[in-house]
Amino acid sequence: MAKAQSDVLRIGMVGAGFVGEYHAQDISKLDGQELVAIAEPVEGLRNQCAARFSVRRAYAGWEDLVADQRVDVVYICTPNDLHLPIAAAAMEAGKDVVCEKPLARNLADARAMVEKARQTGRKLFVTFNRRFEPGFQQAKQAIEAGMIGRPFLALTTFIGNEFARMSDPNSWKGTKEKSGGGVLIDNGSHMIDLLRWYLGDAAAVTAWGRRLVTTAQNKEEDTATAIVEFESGAVGEFCFTFGARYSVWPRNYVGAAIRTEIYGLEGSIRACNDSPAFLMAQSDGSHTALEQSDISTGMPRSLHAHFADCIRGKAKPIVTAQDGLAVAEICEAAYRSMAQGRRVTIAEVRAGQ
Repeated sequence: MAKAQSDVLRIGMVGAGFVGEYHAQDISKLDGQELVAIAEPVEGLRNQCAARFSVRRAYAGWEDLVADQRVDVVYICTPNDLHLPIAAAAMEAGKDVVCEKPLARNLADARAMVEKARQTGRKLFVTFNRRFEPGFQQAKQAIEAGMIGRPFLALTTFIGNEFARMSDPNSWKGTKEKSGGGVLIDNGSHMIDLLRWYLGDAAAVTAWGRRLVTTAQNKEEDTATAIVEFESGAVGEFCFTFGARYSVWPRNYVGAAIRTEIYGLEGSIRACNDSPAFLMAQSDGSHTALEQSDISTGMPRSLHAHFADCIRGKAKPIVTAQDGLAVAEICEAAYRSMAQGRRVTIAEVRAGQ
């Protein structure tokens, strides 16, 4: 039976590029929510998205979408510098907000977004979508169940190909003003969030980053590494790049190779976007290998359905704006470390030192 219109969350989406299309595709498959408006300054993208997903109202400017009283929830799929102004205006207009990662281009903007949510009482979510993927969920549950004992070491990689946009001085990708940085704050934020999910809060960061592959002078790092010390005593090593045009891994390479390994006192885990999605070795000699189709965690798989349930008060979010803020703190510490050539603590970042 179709839901009454009053039960349908009416979604407005700002940004109709690659990421916006990803969100629109999933939303269009779900009951209980409908994409009713889009805002996109590029006319061709705007018209294409509106036609493909039968969106009735298409605006050139995000201000018109935010002012539309027929929109309940605003999805922000824009360059990072627009996250704060759009989110603040949407929450002031009484709308809940789902924001693409990272939460903002810098820590100050992220703090302002979280504070605006507190002031207005609106819900604010960040789309760290790795938390919704089966292999990474299985790793979370195995760690929490003590199946590998106390974790002490983590290794994580994002091997990506953004050579074209990082080489284009007219693209926002990788620019300080619009993106906030390069690969570390961009797709690296996914991996930072995953290790926080597994290992808890961070204590200190030592990082390095450079443009090693691309030559556009207005870009930040295309390659970065970081060591993150966690309050639990565990340590994580991160490796990120936007310069891997000819990667050998994964076998069906589509522009991103994502892998996380967790080593504990009684075993180890690997979760990735290759096959198998989850591997575990335990101290009793057993080995487990699971494909995505084999994994059943009981956790939500669609972030769009999950956030809708949270907005309706039917679920507790598995990722929050506070998680986005914590990742922003780690990124701030990492960029300070790159600039100053030293270890930076989260405590000094919070103190504004």
